[in-house]
Amino acid sequence: MEQENTILKKYFDGMTIESLIQPIATANLEQKRVIDIINNIEKAMMEYASKITYTQMRNIYAILLSADDVIGLHKVRPKIAYIQARLDKPEAKDVTIFILNLMKIVTKTEQVASFKELMETMVAFHKQYSKN
Repeated sequence: MEQENTILKKYFDGMTIESLIQPIATANLEQKRVIDIINNIEKAMMEYASKITYTQMRNIYAILLSADDVIGLHKVRPKIAYIQARLDKPEAKDVTIFILNLMKIVTKTEQVASFKELMETMVAFHKQYSKN
């Protein structure tokens, strides 16, 4: 059962979860999509940076970096789910739900790289806006 994706609904209106990890082409339309995604991640992290600690975000990111391919990424999903289960704040769980839902749809090698770039962007903006 997929959990409700609050961040997707609130910050990526009109986009599907699949569109967030599509490999990027060079057309102007694709450039606009990339810029929109980055801007929306920044807005989300402005709100959620105080809800999940930087250490928790870095732990999630470190786990994800250990995955080299699609199978590896899916094998670490339980570790992210475990981190989610230990979180107290519902808003912090929203961040992990967003990440887990993204992970579930990765089925191609080129999507792994896009997913990791998206996660790197989340961690960077989280660091910029977090107070801890």
